[in-house]
Amino acid sequence: MVDRWRLRLYAIAIFSDPSWTKAVTSTDWVVQPQLAERAAAITIAKAWVQTWLSTSIRQERIALAVTTAQETLRVRLPAGTALASVLAAVNGQTVAAPVRETGIARIDLPAAVRGRECVVELWYSLEPPDRTAGLLNSDLRPAFIEGAAPPRRTYWRLLLPAAEHLLIPPGELEDEMTWSGSSPVDWPPARRPLLDQLQLESWIRASRQDPLPRSANEYLFGALGRTPTLHLISANRRLLVALGSGGALALGL
Repeated sequence: MVDRWRLRLYAIAIFSDPSWTKAVTSTDWVVQPQLAERAAAITIAKAWVQTWLSTSIRQERIALAVTTAQETLRVRLPAGTALASVLAAVNGQTVAAPVRETGIARIDLPAAVRGRECVVELWYSLEPPDRTAGLLNSDLRPAFIEGAAPPRRTYWRLLLPAAEHLLIPPGELEDEMTWSGSSPVDWPPARRPLLDQLQLESWIRASRQDPLPRSANEYLFGALGRTPTLHLISANRRLLVALGSGGALALGL
């Protein structure tokens, strides 16, 4: 499609050229279409990542509100994912998700959802990051769809064992937490996620699943317009108690 406005400017520039001393009956033009930015073939309106991280396993669930006309999605799994642990669903219906040795899961979309927004869910597990003397310092990256635009809105729910505590919030993610303690039931005050698992499932229209242990320490973070990485720094309660006791002893001495 010819850019008429740009073509008019070219004409004004040419016909105002002082080197033209007389009128001409014809001119040579080279018209090229302007290259428009191609829209992404796969768009993700919403994304939700839920990570259960214990000393023995990392279990992850992701839900993506995807729109695409493609027949197949290629999902890149985190390094070290147990291939036999991968499960997938589309709009709450279980689908096959064969995984190659390269760590890519293939999800075939039903014809009825192509070109429409659908919710793709994926479950997988892998070994947890290494800890050093009760301290964990690692970057967590979730599975992602190859060739997709970054999610417009992302929530990442992190659950740690009761004896494990997050020391520093991840820098790339916004804190989605609030203080409880407005009623005697919530005493003493504590930091709580703005949304729980049931609310997040409703937000993205994911399938209903059994909740994770209530005794776990929960954290919720958010991001806009990008695929986030969760930089995690946590410590075991024994380490925190030991450091606190040692500091108090040193101060007393």
